[in-house]
Amino acid sequence: AKAAGGAAKAAGGARKAAGGAAAKAAPAKQKAPTVQRVKQLQKEVNDAKSATAVVQVLRHSVHSEWDVRWAAEALHQISKRSTARTRKEWAADPIVKHLAERLREAASSNEAFMALGSEGVDVL
Repeated sequence: AKAAGGAAKAAGGARKAAGGAAAKAAPAKQKAPTVQRVKQLQKEVNDAKSATAVVQVLRHSVHSEWDVRWAAEALHQISKRSTARTRKEWAADPIVKHLAERLREAASSNEAFMALGSEGVDVL
């Protein structure tokens, strides 16, 4: 009986782990930001005077207004406005890691770039 209870507990833990992995693997679909909002976010990122200011824009908008165009620019500006030491520190920051992972996923799929041509944007 004790062994059966242990097996049931282990199976329950495996189900929880599998459910958690599925929840992380499939983020909820969100509505894409408008073209005007993407331009506004790009301007905020480009006008930021420091990497810290870029990360503040990122923290505020990465989950609710994700778009590959402004997110890629944000990552570029973080590296551009950082010293070698702070670049290493930003690379360890959880939100910057999250951004890099989302961009990596977007770059490896065609879905992220499908809508770009339909908005009058040149796609190479």
